[in-house]
Amino acid sequence: MQITVTVPENKAEAFLELVKELGYKSKLKTSKTTKTKEPKLLKELRQSWKEVQMHERGEIELKTLDQVLNEL
Repeated sequence: MQITVTVPENKAEAFLELVKELGYKSKLKTSKTTKTKEPKLLKELRQSWKEVQMHERGEIELKTLDQVLNEL
């Protein structure tokens, strides 16, 4: 069965994550007219948030503050 759902752009990532956690497949189709380039900082923040979520699930190990400071 195929279902089409329209989600606001600012909620799309959270919605897709929920669908994935429920074990369903999803396809993302974006409107070409609303496609905008994300600022670099926003992309980096999204990536950082994904890494925090992966760390909370035990999928990756993050560096401690002491480890980061020792690299300096």
